[in-house]
Amino acid sequence: MKDFEMSKRIAAIFCAVIMALAMMPADSSTASTSRQERSFDYGPAELTAIWHPLSSGRRPVVIMVHGGGWRRGTRESLNDHARFMADRGYQVFNLDYRLKVPWPAPRDDIAAAYDWIAARAGYFAADLSDVVLFGDSAGGQLVTNLGTLGQAGYVFRAVVGMSPVADPEMAYDDGMKTGSSDHDKVLRDAAFILAGECEPVTCPDTWRSMASKTNAGAGDPPMFLIHSADEWVPPKHSTELCAALARHGVPCTVKVYPGSDHAMGVWNQSAGDVMSFIDLVTGDSAEERAAGRALIAGVHLGAVVNIPAGISHTAQ
Repeated sequence: MKDFEMSKRIAAIFCAVIMALAMMPADSSTASTSRQERSFDYGPAELTAIWHPLSSGRRPVVIMVHGGGWRRGTRESLNDHARFMADRGYQVFNLDYRLKVPWPAPRDDIAAAYDWIAARAGYFAADLSDVVLFGDSAGGQLVTNLGTLGQAGYVFRAVVGMSPVADPEMAYDDGMKTGSSDHDKVLRDAAFILAGECEPVTCPDTWRSMASKTNAGAGDPPMFLIHSADEWVPPKHSTELCAALARHGVPCTVKVYPGSDHAMGVWNQSAGDVMSFIDLVTGDSAEERAAGRALIAGVHLGAVVNIPAGISHTAQ
């Protein structure tokens, strides 16, 4: 009888354990599903990797860099967008980087994260021939700037910038003008801190280096840059970068959407266009990749495309 009761107790405990395991959230670091999610320390800061295991084959990579004026913000602001891209089949790395540090330290952190990912490409089933940089606001400055450093050994498939502050000196100058807005002044101060609290007239090389257009050259990745018409990081940041790239035959287009939303605030309008571009430039065939370049180059190199109000571009 005692043996029977003991067997019942063991069976009950076993069932309880099974039920508890079934009710646990799918912690991505242990889940056996097709997608995993885990945070890592890559040296200067942390990143969150959302990836599909090697059994599904190597996949294109999207590296995401948050905004915040180089002084604040975290990768958490892009968590939902990172998971959205992972659900479309990408290996996604959502980065933090050091804040309130002088140039070029934040850009060096993004490069260090890339090097960390590259050293573990096999583990993450990452196709390093298909890496797209994605950044918003200050993060847009970092990815567009790193994207033009091809001579330093960094080669990317494409760059997407959401309201990139592509020329911090332009932001500084705008913030010094009579009648500048509070946003202009905040961005001016942020750019000044990024430059190590050194005025442009005193440290011209630093400010020149911070401008993404400075190192634009042949072989740079195509860029797809997003703004809204009346936001506080004006489209001229991107149009000047595109013009510099266009002089070297690099496809680059600025798309301007109605309204005054900034950075990821423009996502709901632009997501369909952004993802179409990323999907095409990372396509499996040369034809698909050419189509991705044509998606922006076909309008005209360096063109500004104004999107009419009332048209939805939300990704499905």
